Amino acid sequence: MEAYERLILDAMRGDPTLFTTADGIERLWEVSGRLLEAPPPVRFYDPGSWGPNAIHQLIAPHAWRLPFERGWRDPNIVGA
Repeated sequence: MEAYERLILDAMRGDPTLFTTADGIERLWEVSGRLLEAPPPVRFYDPGSWGPNAIHQLIAPHAWRLPFERGWRDPNIVGA
């Protein structure tokens, strides 16, 4: 089946897997509102690279680390 055929069939069968609820949409706006109101600066990086080092700052509050790994280091501080 084509993608939209599958989507329509899932909707007809009542499969909510590919759909969200009104509560989910409201939560999305709640979380993304701050980002839309004050977007962070664009960070340039070399094509083909893994992206700018600043990505570590974006995920730092939620980053998962093993207990034996060292703590968070700010990549913008020289010598960090």
